[in-house]
Amino acid sequence: KVPMYKVAEMIQDVDGDSVSFSDPRLASYQVSGTLQVTSEQALLETLAFVLDINIDREDHLLRFTPK
Repeated sequence: KVPMYKVAEMIQDVDGDSVSFSDPRLASYQVSGTLQVTSEQALLETLAFVLDINIDREDHLLRFTPK
């Protein structure tokens, strides 16, 4: 179980994109399991689906917002 703020840190470290949470509760959502993805886009689409959130990109900023 990994909280989303840790996933956000990994995204920032690997891809250089900043992540913001419009609702602080999103940062505490937890994900678990394994996932093999071939691109950042595939990862973001999977996270958005699993967590039922929106992820929007503006330049190098990813915004995670509840639906």
